[in-house]
Amino acid sequence: MKYPVFRGIGRNQPPDDWRFGAHSHTNCEVIIINEGSEKVETKHGTFLAVPGDILFFKPGVVHREWSMPGKKLDTFFFLFDFNPPDKWPIKVKDARGRAWMIAEWIYEERYSGSHCSNAAVNSFLTSFLAEFARLV
Repeated sequence: MKYPVFRGIGRNQPPDDWRFGAHSHTNCEVIIINEGSEKVETKHGTFLAVPGDILFFKPGVVHREWSMPGKKLDTFFFLFDFNPPDKWPIKVKDARGRAWMIAEWIYEERYSGSHCSNAAVNSFLTSFLAEFARLV
């Protein structure tokens, strides 16, 4: 697949002590942490994701997530079809906040439904992937 294909986006601002059981996706999933923190478990271990972290799950990667008590969690998550390079890690730091900004643009366009909006979202997604590749 040459270009990514956007499938959906959401914003997660769950109640305290939120948990999401083990699951995987048939496409790529990205989670960007804006506020609070969450723990993530994969077959490679458990790690903490904090503001500025980007989590990148390749298709089929089983993961479990939960928020840390007493800390309000705020994340964007989005799904898309793409064949990422094997070397891409699960977690990188969005030190300059560019990925969060791109996710906000995609989120704002989610209900537009126009042809121009779809083109914009796919352009934003391509820009996100270029930024992620730069951060790796």
